[in-house]
Amino acid sequence: MKTRSARLYIPAPLAPGIESGDVCSVCLGKMKIPLTVEVTEKNSKKDENTVLISPELARYLGLPGSMRFNVRTSGKTIRLGPVVGILSRPFNKQRRSFGSQDRFLRSLLMRMKELDGLAFVFSQQNIDLERKRIHGYYLSRDAESAWIRHWFPLPDVYYNRYFPGTNVLRSRDLAIMLSRYGVKSFNSPVGNKWVVFRQLNKEKDIAGHLPETRLLVSPASLASLLNKYSGVYVKPVNGCKGRAISRVTRKQGRYLVKNNQDRLGKILNSVQEVYNRLRSANPNEILLAQQAIKAPSGKNHFDVRVMLQKDRHNRWAVTGIAAREGVYGHVTTNLHTGGKAASLDKVLQARNMGNDQIEGIVGEIVRLGLRIGQTLEKRSSSLGDLGLDFMIDEKGKVWFLEVNPKPGRRSFSYISKETRKVVVSRPMDYACYLAGF
Repeated sequence: MKTRSARLYIPAPLAPGIESGDVCSVCLGKMKIPLTVEVTEKNSKKDENTVLISPELARYLGLPGSMRFNVRTSGKTIRLGPVVGILSRPFNKQRRSFGSQDRFLRSLLMRMKELDGLAFVFSQQNIDLERKRIHGYYLSRDAESAWIRHWFPLPDVYYNRYFPGTNVLRSRDLAIMLSRYGVKSFNSPVGNKWVVFRQLNKEKDIAGHLPETRLLVSPASLASLLNKYSGVYVKPVNGCKGRAISRVTRKQGRYLVKNNQDRLGKILNSVQEVYNRLRSANPNEILLAQQAIKAPSGKNHFDVRVMLQKDRHNRWAVTGIAAREGVYGHVTTNLHTGGKAASLDKVLQARNMGNDQIEGIVGEIVRLGLRIGQTLEKRSSSLGDLGLDFMIDEKGKVWFLEVNPKPGRRSFSYISKETRKVVVSRPMDYACYLAGF
């Protein structure tokens, strides 16, 4: 298709100062091309903020097919979008899937379609900076369609859903590299558990809700906590999904060490033996020791997963709260280790808490969650959604445990379909904000 024959038809209310026949700079993601514009009358309510790209124009723009876009104009420059990339691990060609995130990624693409934008999935290996394009994957029709590969322009913004592997750039380095081309990103790392603890511990209204935590640098650092508390959790500062977490419990002058791989545990005679065992199991890890919180009595131990997300107006909101009950004998409650999601209200009611107390606990969780999000973004500005883990002790006090910058959403799927829908769609709403749409 020749440039002279390519036309962008745009309703008059969306093209102030532009007349039919004008050649304008049309931007799609980070691609900019000259196009002849034809100004039309507004045909329907749908045309108030969007334009339909014809199949012929889609081919010229290098799009996989006809689609509708939001429009922003400034002088003779017209932006179509948003174009949003979703950074993931590489596509599995044998399984024709993105693995455990596949359904979530499909939901994101369908949500962006509802928002009159374009979303695609890519991995670091798909980026061709020399030609300013990405060889990504999209869905041609609906969420059940097969993945199709296509070349896309660099996006306005990308959503980081990449979990670290090998032979790739770190997330922060990739964000810096793409930012040189004007590409924004969100869901950057927030720092390891020790960095996050130190940052939050500076805030007086948050510090009182943090378990006592210290770096495990010697047997003495472990002994000082075990002398104060009946139990201590030990975890790697960079751990995730409950990996390599151990619980140390004082038992009549001796110590029981348990983890998810050794549910019966090992009884040791001294703190030195405990320290040596933890160190040998994690030889290259920086470890934290943290006060164990005594949960209300019940059949299973539990914690609380909170989804904190930015909306289309750049505001933090708590969009999901779910309890996670651990399997008897397991150290953690993670779903990966056999934990089960449940309604927080029902879990607390089963532990003889009244409606007023439950309402107060939920209110405190929401207040703390919002404050934690506001505090963390002072250091990591490009945050979009966070999984926050809390515990409630036997007196009903709320404690904050840790943050996950790439949280799973399975817990909310079991609680409420409506919550699941909001939790899944919110990242694309925030992407629209970042992209200026």
